[in-house]
Amino acid sequence: LGRLFQFMFLFLELSIKKSYNPREFTDLLHIRTSEQQDVQEFFKLFLSLLEERFAHSDDPEVRSLISNQFCGKYSYITVCKNCGHESVNNNNFYELDLNIENCSSLEECLASYVKEENLTKTNQYACQNCKSLQDARRYIELEQLPPVLNFQLLRFIFDLNAGKKKVQRAISFPPVIDMSPYVNARGCSVDTKGKSKESKGKRHSGESNDDYVYCLTAILIHSGESAFGGHYVAHIRDEVTDQWWVFDDSKVYRLDEDPGAEVHDEMEETSSKSRKRKRTGNSFQSKNAYMLMYTRKNRGLPKEMRPPEECQKTIEQKNERFRSKIREYEERAKSQVQRVEEHKTNYHELFDDPTKLLYSEDSYWISCEWLRQWIVGAAVGPITNEDVLCPHSKVDPEKIDQAKLINEDTWNFLHKSYGGGPTLSKEDGICFACVAQICKSKLEERQTTAEKGELASLLTKMSTDLPPGAFLLSKAWIQKWKRKVVDLPDDMNSDITCVHGALTINEKATKKVSPGVWERFYAQYPSTVPFPDDTEPCDQCVLEQELHNLLQQEKKKTKPLVDVLKPEGFLKKNLRNYFSGNGQFYLVPTDWLTKWRRYLLLPDSSEEERQQRNTDVPPPLNSSSLLCPHSHLPFDPLEICNITSYRSIFFPVREEHFQVLSTHYGTEEEEIVCQFDQTSKKSLNFSPPKCSTCNIDVLTTAKTNPPANPMIIDLEDANSE
Repeated sequence: LGRLFQFMFLFLELSIKKSYNPREFTDLLHIRTSEQQDVQEFFKLFLSLLEERFAHSDDPEVRSLISNQFCGKYSYITVCKNCGHESVNNNNFYELDLNIENCSSLEECLASYVKEENLTKTNQYACQNCKSLQDARRYIELEQLPPVLNFQLLRFIFDLNAGKKKVQRAISFPPVIDMSPYVNARGCSVDTKGKSKESKGKRHSGESNDDYVYCLTAILIHSGESAFGGHYVAHIRDEVTDQWWVFDDSKVYRLDEDPGAEVHDEMEETSSKSRKRKRTGNSFQSKNAYMLMYTRKNRGLPKEMRPPEECQKTIEQKNERFRSKIREYEERAKSQVQRVEEHKTNYHELFDDPTKLLYSEDSYWISCEWLRQWIVGAAVGPITNEDVLCPHSKVDPEKIDQAKLINEDTWNFLHKSYGGGPTLSKEDGICFACVAQICKSKLEERQTTAEKGELASLLTKMSTDLPPGAFLLSKAWIQKWKRKVVDLPDDMNSDITCVHGALTINEKATKKVSPGVWERFYAQYPSTVPFPDDTEPCDQCVLEQELHNLLQQEKKKTKPLVDVLKPEGFLKKNLRNYFSGNGQFYLVPTDWLTKWRRYLLLPDSSEEERQQRNTDVPPPLNSSSLLCPHSHLPFDPLEICNITSYRSIFFPVREEHFQVLSTHYGTEEEEIVCQFDQTSKKSLNFSPPKCSTCNIDVLTTAKTNPPANPMIIDLEDANSE
């Protein structure tokens, strides 16, 4: 950091460049240059970062550099009026924040800063000595001032109605100020001339009046009326030459003798007659001054230091490289000016005479784009006529607006100066082969348009007005053809051809067209499968449709049973109460019943899905999966009713419901019939009868090893176990 400091200030003194980019400096301090900050906030951040980095130096003077130059001391004192107890809060400061409202000068701001405040009524002070709220007086006492004294004028305030705003009050400030009346004032009143009305002040030993005399060294200006925008400019005085300078971003320039005469923040000179002081000279007045920096008068001029040879050598090398770049730039600029002048001369010779613009029999074609670039003075290469050529290496008739005829002299000059080509004379330039092809294409396009219009009018005729021998065309394809859809299918009838390669059964998808219209379309799309108007629909599709219709009728007849035959509801019922009614029951496998319910409840949304649903028609009722190897019933429903897992393999269907199912879907093997014994009211009668051996095996397996999924059970595995 020290090296960067040395290099930065040495660069500002010795470099021939107008400005210095402190990127390395800000990166080392981790300052985000992309973040907008108020100058007061940045000043505090900058000093704190420097002080933090300097604290690690081995040199004691460097460690204390920031505090020795910028840090002062003040006390925040509260005095109880009842007991006289003083509460003192000592603090360091790097700048003094001065309120400028109701003030017109820096002296008034300072007097207000050290003025005593009375704490009474609701604002009483909680005295630690009195142990109660008491009237008190409070003030700030400046105890020690730093060599560099910085005043922050609080121009930005918060207003309850307008929010944050800028105070544009003109404040006057002197070139030299005596701070002695404001140091150790002990709350005494100080008038606007900087004189203490009471003599309560005290001085530190070894301090003289000159220790409190400060000279104005820098002014920071905020130009702009808003608190949310504006521009900062710094005016800094050279303490050696007493010359004022303006620092405006990368621009640095001198001010006149009077720093208040050429400041663009509207600083104005005010006569010293109205503000008499112990000093002579003028005060300056500004509505935009934001920070004022004063330096102690008796600190002396800075010592003339010999710059480090290494840094000085580096800057000299940078200066030489910069001079070299300046020379290169001047040479390029000179060459460019010379080239432009030559180009202007050539242009005037070629185009100032209107007669030279008139082409003759010996004219030549040239690319408009290349000629345009040459006229505006762009750096052009060889003549490029390739962008206006056709495949036959002549001027493309469709790019004739991109080429221009020029006379022979102009062509010879340009071709000799830049080369390129190819050379295209007036006679040999236009490609007549391309002209013929364009005319042919235009004629064919016109004929095609006329034919399409005629075909479109013929397609609007009613089917009853067509002559014999008509053909069928896809309506969907015709609509695409009318909309001029790109990439039409090669087979015009692909939409009305079924999966079996025959005519679809959907008559609404077809349209009859006359033989003449068909022949015209077929000539353009020969891959189309022809369907004369007497073509019968696909026999297989017709049978499938009839089967579908029959199945739909069966669905309508059996669908009312869906809400009655619910396996999930049966699992929750008491079997003894379920079988206690009159009539017979038939045991149906639950997997068959589930497939039947899915078949009825799933909708048929398309022809493809309908064909798929037909394969899902439930097979004939077959209860053999519920029988044991001996063709008997291997369990008693009443005995196994408490084992929910096994209870889910069958479903009892009433006789009238079973008759409906068997009528529509048929039955295989013998039905399992069960009826409640009306005499004993405790058992069921079965046909076929119950197998006592297998019943014991099933009960044992169910109790010791019940299946994991109650809706999936293999009865044969249970019997084998």
